[in-house]
Amino acid sequence: RQFYFIQYSKAIMNCNEAIKLKPLSVRAHLYRGALKYHIRAYELAIKDLTQATKIDNRCSLAFFNRAVCYHDSGQHQKALTDYGIVLLLGDSLMLKVRE
Repeated sequence: RQFYFIQYSKAIMNCNEAIKLKPLSVRAHLYRGALKYHIRAYELAIKDLTQATKIDNRCSLAFFNRAVCYHDSGQHQKALTDYGIVLLLGDSLMLKVRE
């Protein structure tokens, strides 16, 4: 577990550098939010994903990932709101489900 935490921390630091270079990079905020989610830093992940939605309010992946963070942190009403936004955005998010 500690090995993975160190790897996630290094990846987060790389994202920090990317955000310093390109503060309006939706991708960098998405990646950093996803990495923080994996280390169970839900509130920090939500902050990054919220920033991604502010940069691009049509980025359904940011809303979807934030909904997952809200759900896992027990904020179910906020999760439902974000899942609803994903549905309203329509085809811009193609989710693949593996069997």
